[in-house]
Amino acid sequence: MANEQKTAALEGAAERASRRRRTEVMQLILRALCIGSSIVSLSLMITAKQNKSVRIFGGIHYPVHAKWSFSQSFM
Repeated sequence: MANEQKTAALEGAAERASRRRRTEVMQLILRALCIGSSIVSLSLMITAKQNKSVRIFGGIHYPVHAKWSFSQSFM
């Protein structure tokens, strides 16, 4: 009976170690995905440009240029 309890305890410890390892691997994958998506979004923000001509009071056209790197609050 004592051997069965020791065996059960060892199996439980091995299962907990395996579960902990899987949890750590999943957390590592999640962190890598978060860092990757942050790098992609930052590169898109830096390189994004938009040009448009706005019409004011009927016939006056005013060119508007937008670029994310102009906004220092995002850096």
